[in-house]
Amino acid sequence: MDWTLRRSRPSREGGGGALGIIPNRRSDATVGDAVPQLAPVTDLTDPVFVGGPVNPEGVAVLAEFHDPDEAGVVVIEDIGFVALDDALEEGAPELERTRVFAGVAGWG
Repeated sequence: MDWTLRRSRPSREGGGGALGIIPNRRSDATVGDAVPQLAPVTDLTDPVFVGGPVNPEGVAVLAEFHDPDEAGVVVIEDIGFVALDDALEEGAPELERTRVFAGVAGWG
């Protein structure tokens, strides 16, 4: 198994495999440094976490939702991924906590 996937947590399984994130690999970058356009969704002083080796230029935002029905993908209970296109165009849903990830972990 690839070392980057050992501590990953699957968050969605589908017909072709699973998608997840490595939840605790903090980078030196802040959200404001890396993706300042996420200001409506999260605090720009928060760190960016390395979510995995797949699509490292991409961004995923995991959050605790007041209303889980507003999540793009629900992971468990009120935790899910923010639908970023919708959140940036129409305004972010009401969120408690967020964590921004660069890249994801995927396997199939």
